[in-house]
Amino acid sequence: MMISSLRNYLIAAVLLLSPAFYTNAFAQEIPVQTQDNESNDSTLQNNAQEISVQPQDNESNDSTVQNNINELPDSPFDSSNISEAEEGFIPAAEIIENDDDTSDIEDNTIYTNLTEDASGDTDELKLPNPVYEITSIHISGNIQTSRERILKMMGVAVGDRITLDDLEDARIKLAVGGVFKTVDISLNPGPRSGTIDVRVDLLERSNLQINNYWIGSSDKSPFWMGLDATWLAPFSLPHRMNFAFAATSDNDYSFQLGYLVPSVARLPLSLSFSAFAMQSHEQIFGSVWEQHNETAHTLDNAYIDDLAFKRHGLSIGVGVAPHEHLRILARIQYAYLHQSHKNEATDSVLEKMLKHGDSHLPVASVTALFDNRSGRNMPASGHFAMLSVAGTAESAISDYEFIRVSLFHQSNFQLYPGHILRIQTNAGLIHGNAPFFEKFFYNDYYSLAPSRFLHINASSRGAYDIFKTGTSSLSYEDYLVHLALTYAWQPWTGRLELFATAAATYADSSKTLPLAIGIRPDQNRSSFPIDMSFNAGVRFETSYGLFSLTLAHIFNFIRE
Repeated sequence: MMISSLRNYLIAAVLLLSPAFYTNAFAQEIPVQTQDNESNDSTLQNNAQEISVQPQDNESNDSTVQNNINELPDSPFDSSNISEAEEGFIPAAEIIENDDDTSDIEDNTIYTNLTEDASGDTDELKLPNPVYEITSIHISGNIQTSRERILKMMGVAVGDRITLDDLEDARIKLAVGGVFKTVDISLNPGPRSGTIDVRVDLLERSNLQINNYWIGSSDKSPFWMGLDATWLAPFSLPHRMNFAFAATSDNDYSFQLGYLVPSVARLPLSLSFSAFAMQSHEQIFGSVWEQHNETAHTLDNAYIDDLAFKRHGLSIGVGVAPHEHLRILARIQYAYLHQSHKNEATDSVLEKMLKHGDSHLPVASVTALFDNRSGRNMPASGHFAMLSVAGTAESAISDYEFIRVSLFHQSNFQLYPGHILRIQTNAGLIHGNAPFFEKFFYNDYYSLAPSRFLHINASSRGAYDIFKTGTSSLSYEDYLVHLALTYAWQPWTGRLELFATAAATYADSSKTLPLAIGIRPDQNRSSFPIDMSFNAGVRFETSYGLFSLTLAHIFNFIRE
């Protein structure tokens, strides 16, 4: 009996230590997840409340999913309470209904923001450009310009149905018309849904814009002055008429009249016309014999005579803008020239500067301009570059033959708000038989001596020649390189500027003539004539254009 009981205990112990015992004992109490996706649906339904079964095959019975659809959380998009495309979203249900292709949905995520999809691409979903009706247009700041003219420039009126793009086009039309300095357009909701009130705030320019002015005094001309101005929209928008004149107290004068059509037939094509008339003279310097107390000696760089000449002509130009910042201009100019000097001793030399008597000068030129500066007069950033090639060939209609290449570049860097660094370079060369006034005049790039204005040279004073390289003898030269660095502070951005400039200018000619014209030489030039110049002052924008007061203006009154 005892042996039998011991045997039963041993068997029970073995069974308790065996894994098979646990598997068989609890097999009826553990729900088994089958690997066969076609198992009986009723088994899944019986255990749906206890265990959520994740089928491994996407073709499982849809009825199982439908039975549990009510347990999903509510969608955050309620199509009954949200307007279409409000805040950049539309109801997710509409996306699903209207787009059967769900291949672009990743990670079970539906992107409903119109500005972003699952791939990050923003080009596929875009809002339509809505149309609004204008119920009123309020205009302020127009003192000289009538409301009717402004609306005509904008191309819109009350009652028009427009888009926001149309309003931006209207703002650009006002901005480029040349009549206004600033143009701001703002919108307010109208009295009804889908309507807007438009507000236009303007700051007018004067129809008369001052481009430049000149005034000064010298030993050659005790008093001289000039003015360059533009009349905005004289007959039609955005046409412009330019007129300039200059005169000196010794009967030199120059007039110029131009007309510009910025756009022809709404194309990126412009036309320009100009006429000019000029009468001036240049002083001639050279070596002469002087008799003093029965002793003759040579007097160098003495004033000999005047070279009087006239220049009258016409020009026509056409421009095209293949890019927003790029323009290409082509121009043809004809000038009638007359030189009346009658000193036989110097005529052979002066003939190389300007032919005696009547002569004809037609010139063709092509100019490419790139401009992305923040402003024309006082830019804070951006670049400007200009490359020009001009020339003529001796023929039945031309008495001269030359080619001239000019390069100008300006870069503007804003060091920090209101503080700007400008780098400016000029370079040019001329080759051939050209009239002296077509060459590069040194004082045009040197701020401490009077420059020409409308081709009139009213002073014979040259550079100060700081480096003693003979730059005081430079006048009309064949080669020129100019580099200038400017630091500007704009306490009122785009309207007021204080600046200081340091520059270096090199110039020379391929031939040395026994006579000098325009500038009285005081020493021989070196093999590399270069000089420094400085300028400083203030510039300020007004309704009549840009005005400035600089150190260069003061030096215009310093005589030889």
